[in-house]
Amino acid sequence: MNGRIKIFFVAIFIIVLSLTYVKVNKGEDVSKEVKGSSFSVAGTDLTPSIGLNENEALPLAPLLVASVFGCGGAGDSGSANGGSGCTGCLNYFAGSTPSACCPLESPYYCSGNNKCYSTWNDAYFGNPAGCTLPQGRTCGDGGGGDGGGGTTTPETPDPPSTSAGDGQITITWDSDTEATYNIYWDTSSGVTTSGTKITGATSPYTHTSLTNDTTYCYIVTAVNSAGESPASSEVCVTLTDTTGGATWATKATMPTARWGSAIGVISDIFYVAGGYNDALGGHLSTVEAYDHITDTWTSKNARPSVQTNPAAGVVNDILYTAGGTNCCVEITSTWAYNPTTDSWTQKASMSQARQSPASGVINGILYVAGGRTSGGPVTTLEAYDPAANSWTTKTPMSIARTNTTGSVVNGKLYVIGGYNENNDSAYLSTVEEYDPATNTWTTKTSMPNARSALTSSVVNGKIYAIGGTYGANHLNTVEEYDPATDTWTTKTSMPTARTALTSGVGSGKIYVIGGYNDSGGLNTVEEYTP
Repeated sequence: MNGRIKIFFVAIFIIVLSLTYVKVNKGEDVSKEVKGSSFSVAGTDLTPSIGLNENEALPLAPLLVASVFGCGGAGDSGSANGGSGCTGCLNYFAGSTPSACCPLESPYYCSGNNKCYSTWNDAYFGNPAGCTLPQGRTCGDGGGGDGGGGTTTPETPDPPSTSAGDGQITITWDSDTEATYNIYWDTSSGVTTSGTKITGATSPYTHTSLTNDTTYCYIVTAVNSAGESPASSEVCVTLTDTTGGATWATKATMPTARWGSAIGVISDIFYVAGGYNDALGGHLSTVEAYDHITDTWTSKNARPSVQTNPAAGVVNDILYTAGGTNCCVEITSTWAYNPTTDSWTQKASMSQARQSPASGVINGILYVAGGRTSGGPVTTLEAYDPAANSWTTKTPMSIARTNTTGSVVNGKLYVIGGYNENNDSAYLSTVEEYDPATNTWTTKTSMPNARSALTSSVVNGKIYAIGGTYGANHLNTVEEYDPATDTWTTKTSMPTARTALTSGVGSGKIYVIGGYNDSGGLNTVEEYTP
């Protein structure tokens, strides 16, 4: 009988505390109802040591109430995969410090009414109103949180692109600085995250020591402290030896590191004019000449005014630069450099101020296509005749673009890649061919890899598109375009990935000069033999 009485009084005690808990969560004043209440069973004092002063510590009684009301066991306190929720009623009412359970700045605490609160006491007393837990989650179930403090599992990476060379494949994706990446691969399709893994990869990643005439398939996942994302869609590429003996060699460095320069090759001498390097004060007027035969550099007279990211072309052994930017605005200025006298002369200005266009010389005329104005990328095409010192507006391109490149083959200008933030895909792979004989544009086969701020040069009737950027990634990609067949072939990657570089041809070899990457402005010179 005594045992039944004890059970009876314990049950009454729990019910009273439960009713008290309900009122607490409703924000009611229960101090009068609980204060002074006591129970004893067979000499055992069951007086609840519950203090209703919001500044006092929470006691054991609410721990029992929590169990009665089904809050359940303690939830995950913030797991690495971002799947956690509140620490749970048991942990909370026991006085531990729970993790965040709402997608807000921590700390936020969970209470029995499945709400989150900004302070420990507010959670207990149920005010202010709190924020609602994620749908389908309750206090203590360990789900629906934000990973215990704001970090969530990364999003699925966008589909990667690939560039294949001799025995190697470069995988490129749009990366996030707050995540690292895993690459999973196999020699057949259907790659999963149980496949061979490359950890800690950064974009672009070059997978080396591969076997030619073999297909390789890849998926990419993002990783942070909260866990690993779902895998990207799969990309497969068949590796073949397409180099034809192509090689890269490092040459004497340019005296002044910079990017966005103009370049012209006159009598096998490369003249590099202007550019930018924030470590050297910003926009530069520096002119330096490279003799690729002796592999030496010489300083020349500085240009009278700065021009960064201009159009450039050589007509009758004179280097012409047009447009660009001089600090804060795009400009229309045209200048001519005569290496014989080592002097600059100002010429007639372009009609439209712009920077970072494509350019090329056809039959003694300098064509300048696209670029960026103060209003964004443009389709404008203008032609400069040095003999008449005049500009003529021509038929515009179909796609506005900036940070693009241009090369001339068989009397036609090819404008390749670039950037347009207003396009569905801001980084462009598209190619347009301009025929000055008919003043018309024709769309050609796109590059395999979209990019901007690249350079291009022509050897033996083929265009080599080199380097550039895609998102935050500096590229070492080299792709060869054959206008005769309208086809692209991936070639051996450049040793140094870089953006806003320039290039020219001497003795059948391409010399890639300057640019920048995560190391800053570059004075690197690399020679490519196709």
